[in-house]
Amino acid sequence: MSMYPGELGSIPEETARVAHAACPKGTLAMHLRDALEELYQDEQFRDLYPVEEQSDDASWKLALVTVLQYAENLTDRQATDAARGRIDWKYALGLELTDPGFDFTRLAAYRTRLVDKHADNQLLNRLLEVAKQRGWLKGRGGKQRIDSAYVLARVRSL
Repeated sequence: MSMYPGELGSIPEETARVAHAACPKGTLAMHLRDALEELYQDEQFRDLYPVEEQSDDASWKLALVTVLQYAENLTDRQATDAARGRIDWKYALGLELTDPGFDFTRLAAYRTRLVDKHADNQLLNRLLEVAKQRGWLKGRGGKQRIDSAYVLARVRSL
């Protein structure tokens, strides 16, 4: 799967309209997306883009799905189903309402690439820190840590 660096891009107008109508107070997914502009420039993560296969999935999208997957305790299949069927996730990922999503196997491959390249801290910790600071994400069981290694291990176990 080859991912080419790019900017976050805009959220399709219809997706934004429907998401805000359905969830006027927003959801975790929507709040995280709104915070992403300040956090990520895909150019920073150029080394996470393999060149052997092609895909339009941006690294930030897969990172966001991984965090949402952790927050909602979802398997890879459930997470890709959410990306395919939930309006707030489509908003977060900047997808058209009719977007068919992506195959669940990309999540495991992505996590493996993060760990192999020691990029989990670089990519996930920044997003996790903002989510914790704003009260959007809490550790399970009280004082449990929330960092990239823990999140990746937890998601992998699902």
